[in-house]
Amino acid sequence: MAPSVGLFDAMRIGPDTDPTWETPGESGSQPGLKNAVRNTLNRNFLHRRWWLNDPDCQLVRDTSDLTASEREAFAVLVAVSGGVNMFSDRLAEIDTAGRRLLQRSIPPASGGEVVGLDGERFPSRIVCDRPGDGATTVALFNWQNKRSTVRFDAHEYGQEGDRVIWDGLSGEVVDGQVVERELAPHGAAVFAVVSTDTGDLLGDAATLTGGSDRASEATLRDGTIDATVGGEALTFALNSE
Repeated sequence: MAPSVGLFDAMRIGPDTDPTWETPGESGSQPGLKNAVRNTLNRNFLHRRWWLNDPDCQLVRDTSDLTASEREAFAVLVAVSGGVNMFSDRLAEIDTAGRRLLQRSIPPASGGEVVGLDGERFPSRIVCDRPGDGATTVALFNWQNKRSTVRFDAHEYGQEGDRVIWDGLSGEVVDGQVVERELAPHGAAVFAVVSTDTGDLLGDAATLTGGSDRASEATLRDGTIDATVGGEALTFALNSE
């Protein structure tokens, strides 16, 4: 790839994605979501240094061999790593959930830090600044072939003042500052640390990384958010059934 530095704005940094996790017996350069994931993680340091990284297209349709967890995990990976975000599914095969997942991966973060790159072939944590307000979003992954529990502690990400934790996939507020979540094989979780002192409390419900719909004069109290969005006063209930 090095001879292309300075000539192109974006570059594919791995093999094709594929509507399956992996094909037994194939090499690490063959099409497959596992190979695309590995290259996206391990070549993340090239992003916005040599060019914009292109991890290859998302696959959000449910007519492939990918599980829902695998489709979600790659959408999260694309969104928090900040690379080129595109898709090539046949439109008629994308259901409501797939369309929503694709929509919420836009806009991606400008870039994320892959944690553990020096010791893991498949690092399982990415930390990024949300595009809406610059606060912290953390993505956790389970790249194993079995279920695994991940742990998120908001105290590790110093946000001053009162804060709430958004679950980026569900768009709901999480109780407490420490979350333990069991993930399916090749699954993901994403959490955003949102300060209640700012006017950006609504962003994470819109996108995986947070941030495109900014509110002003937002306050959190008694399980509701009172905010002004586009000049209109609105009230949102948190974790309502």
